[in-house]
Amino acid sequence: FVFSSREAMTDLVDFAQRAHVKNLYIQIYRSNIAWFPSKLTDASPYETYEKKISQDPFSFLIEKAHAAGIKVYAWLNMLTLNENKKATILKKYGPEILTRNLKPKKKLEDYKIDDQYFLEPGDPRVREELINIVEEIVRTYPKLDGLLFDYIRYPDPTANFGYTPINMERFKKATGLKTVEGKSDAWKNWKRAQVTEFLKMLVERAHAIRPELHIAATGCMPYVRAYAEAFQDWPMWLDRGLVEFVVM
Repeated sequence: FVFSSREAMTDLVDFAQRAHVKNLYIQIYRSNIAWFPSKLTDASPYETYEKKISQDPFSFLIEKAHAAGIKVYAWLNMLTLNENKKATILKKYGPEILTRNLKPKKKLEDYKIDDQYFLEPGDPRVREELINIVEEIVRTYPKLDGLLFDYIRYPDPTANFGYTPINMERFKKATGLKTVEGKSDAWKNWKRAQVTEFLKMLVERAHAIRPELHIAATGCMPYVRAYAEAFQDWPMWLDRGLVEFVVM
């Protein structure tokens, strides 16, 4: 891992400089585990590497990159826990915060999708926990250039998920409908709106602390849909050059 030594981080910056790389995307949060000094989730990887180099590794890397004229983004895997059954957020709230289909769930493994546990983007508790983690990062690293929000989506393009009790109840309350029809436009549009709304909340919290912070996000959608449903909704941020989308 790049944080394993000062030499490894120096080598990365030197390589990026020789290759004329302008931005480094460094993953410091995934599976509800932190490679930064988090007080909100498991920071054991950070603690290990901090002891090895006697300094916050990410701060060291930011300093080295900036000295070479390279910007640094914090890369965050937001809505996947991978296979982390011991995730702090999962221990706190239980499996009902995981997005799900309509198949019966008798054990935790039944919630797995593509060998991963996915958090429900429409769950207010998930949003609060992750937004607080993002704020923690922004405040910890005042020289950070940007954030990359990865896995800010439902598990796959079919999106046959979202059937958590809280999610369905919120849908009914918002739409006035008494049932959830999986193939209905109302349900599909509402779920898309949950992802967009959550991403906007993340961006707004980050910009409330650092208005100049650049934001990038990845999404699994056709380019045309990404433009139509996301780009045109955020003209102010896009015009200011503070938001970009990576369509995968």
